[in-house]
Amino acid sequence: MCVNYSIVISDECPDDWNRVLIKNKIGNIYNTKEYAQYARNWLDWSPFFFRIIDKKGIILLQVILFYYSPKSKKFPKLFRPLIKKLKSSIRWNYGPATNSSNSLLYFFDYLKNQKKYVHG
Repeated sequence: MCVNYSIVISDECPDDWNRVLIKNKIGNIYNTKEYAQYARNWLDWSPFFFRIIDKKGIILLQVILFYYSPKSKKFPKLFRPLIKKLKSSIRWNYGPATNSSNSLLYFFDYLKNQKKYVHG
């Protein structure tokens, strides 16, 4: 991985999040602050805001990632927390918003090193 990039992950939406999306040609509604709120409230997904920034402070990539656990109601109550933990995954809908192929490779390297299923 490139040492010229840094990853910034936040549970809270940065103030300039939507503004950066608007400036990007492939920014979309599925990466807005409002979609993150919808996913949290209605889909029970836990959003986190992911950015890759270069050493000059320029945002090269941003995407909302979600921690997601499938429903485990078909299992006995005693085992549901364990099933949810084992089946948890990271997902995203459309994106990430970037114009940099190098930062995109860096993003996928990051995901590859996570110990979760990935859906994107």
